[in-house]
Amino acid sequence: MTPFHLQKPVPVPMILDVDTGVDDACALLLAALHPQADLRAVTCVGGNTNVDQVVRNTLTVL
Repeated sequence: MTPFHLQKPVPVPMILDVDTGVDDACALLLAALHPQADLRAVTCVGGNTNVDQVVRNTLTVL
């Protein structure tokens, strides 16, 4: 058995629900690029702006 501190980290599966303002854009980038994050899905909701703009913002970030 491999000691805990030598074990390879297991990525954490994630689904993000965003309205893609600045804070969510940062979260998307972190989740997409972090080796321990397994980004499975992104859902878009209106909030900071209307949902059509949220989708455009999200696609631009990704």
